[in-house]
Amino acid sequence: MISVIAAAWLLLIAFFDARKQSIPDALSIGFLVFAIVIRAADGSLSLVSLFIATGFFSVLHVLSRGRALGTGDVLLAAGIGALLSNISLVILWIIISYALGAAIITLFFGATILRAIGYA
Repeated sequence: MISVIAAAWLLLIAFFDARKQSIPDALSIGFLVFAIVIRAADGSLSLVSLFIATGFFSVLHVLSRGRALGTGDVLLAAGIGALLSNISLVILWIIISYALGAAIITLFFGATILRAIGYA
């Protein structure tokens, strides 16, 4: 049941992000709190996983000056890190999401988006 709730929540976040290029704080913070409560309740919360995910996406947020990733993305990453609560899974998720995101951006937007965020 928790997996279904998490999946539905993430789909809702994806919908908002795709439509508005913004994740409402209520959704991202709510997901973070949900993930922490769930993992704390079952005794598997890994703050290291949460900090790895948050740290990686925070660096991307700072490097892009908030143009490529907003604070909602960073909060979402923290929630996913807390929900996964496994260092290996978090690192795998970061690699896959980063590669998939880069491929999608390149495929659909090419160099236009890279110029817009100051990378080209």
